Amino acid sequence: MLLHSGLDAAAAASIMRFLKELAVAANIAIVCTIHQPSSAVYNGFDRVMLLSGGKVAFLGAAADALPHFTDAARGVIENQHSTVVESQSSFSFARLC
Repeated sequence: MLLHSGLDAAAAASIMRFLKELAVAANIAIVCTIHQPSSAVYNGFDRVMLLSGGKVAFLGAAADALPHFTDAARGVIENQHSTVVESQSSFSFARLC
């Protein structure tokens, strides 16, 4: 199903809550593509795939995304004066900006 709408944040969050309840009740997975979800919508996700430049920048539990990028940023900041920037993650933080 392709859904493109001009829903406000409250309506979008309501629809996402319904879809999550449906997924749990029917024991099914629902895949969504959402551009700039509100925090209410994002917090309803169990797992996320975040893309940057068409490549996977993060795949995992939604709650783990912020710590993942925070750690990546810390690695860049700690090494900002170095010629080789080493990070614990497997992607280039600069590509996310």
